[in-house]
Amino acid sequence: MTHTPSTQTAHRFGIAAITRMAFVAGAAILAAVVTAPTSANAAIASSTLFSLKNPNITESSGIVAAGGIYFTHNDGPVNQFFAVDRLGHTLAIYNTPGIPRTGDWEDVAAGTDGAGHPALFFGSIGDNSRNRAEIAVIRVNRPVVNVAKTGVVANATGITRYRFAYPDGPKDAESLAVQPGTNRIFIVSKAAGGGVYEAPANPSATALNKLVKIGTVTVTGATAADFSPDGKKFVVRQYKNAAIYRVANNNLAAAIKTTPVAFAM
Repeated sequence: MTHTPSTQTAHRFGIAAITRMAFVAGAAILAAVVTAPTSANAAIASSTLFSLKNPNITESSGIVAAGGIYFTHNDGPVNQFFAVDRLGHTLAIYNTPGIPRTGDWEDVAAGTDGAGHPALFFGSIGDNSRNRAEIAVIRVNRPVVNVAKTGVVANATGITRYRFAYPDGPKDAESLAVQPGTNRIFIVSKAAGGGVYEAPANPSATALNKLVKIGTVTVTGATAADFSPDGKKFVVRQYKNAAIYRVANNNLAAAIKTTPVAFAM
């Protein structure tokens, strides 16, 4: 969990699109739209997309663009998320019945459910004290949002809670990614030399699932991670820097053993 002032602004980074990532930096929430720069340490200009208008979004910790809508959630022990339009207005608030207001929601990723329908994955993966015996990822059906309405309050559907444990003890993490094509869940720990942990291909919704460590990334203090829509790039960032790994044949374990393109934000 991180703590920031309540002013929340979304920014676009000015080099063509592959992915959107959310992170907390000072008072701003930044929605990054990035592609691999040509140089190893390129700087990227940014421009404001919108400010989040809802005063109840006090600490937007994860954000994902899906279906023309931005979905975001607050940091911390929460059990709801928001659908926001391109002007920052809240179109809808979705509650997740049956999910306790505990844990620490840190990130959101887009993926699919078991039938291939669009879904959102919320990572209750924060653990500042590193004392959680297990973490959780909550999957819901991606809502069909009526852009002509605002202030809608509804319950999410298709709610599934997956429980995970690390193979090498509790970790603090803020980075959740879901791989296009495979729908595999990955978590990147925040510590220096951040570990990349892979979930089972078909995690159990009832039993505790064991994560597998597949390697580490060069980013210190990872605060967000995401795949490009085609799955060929994997981006990990922290407060000031980011790194892009090229992924071949969906093999993230091999990709993070290569030297990434690193750049300042």
